[in-house]
Amino acid sequence: MLERGEKVSFETIWADIIARDERDQNRTNAPLKPAQDALLLDTGDLTIGEAVQRAIALVNTQISSRSNKV
Repeated sequence: MLERGEKVSFETIWADIIARDERDQNRTNAPLKPAQDALLLDTGDLTIGEAVQRAIALVNTQISSRSNKV
């Protein structure tokens, strides 16, 4: 937006994102929600490396758990 010469503020962009997420989560058709069997990974307080390691651990746990069921 800035590259196109538009004047925008962080607060305006943030408010737009919050409004979009609210609409997406509460729409009647296909609301934006995690799948019932989704594994959630909150990376808010993690470095990129920590996030990658936690994601790998989640995947490995799922692979291991499925292998034990076979």
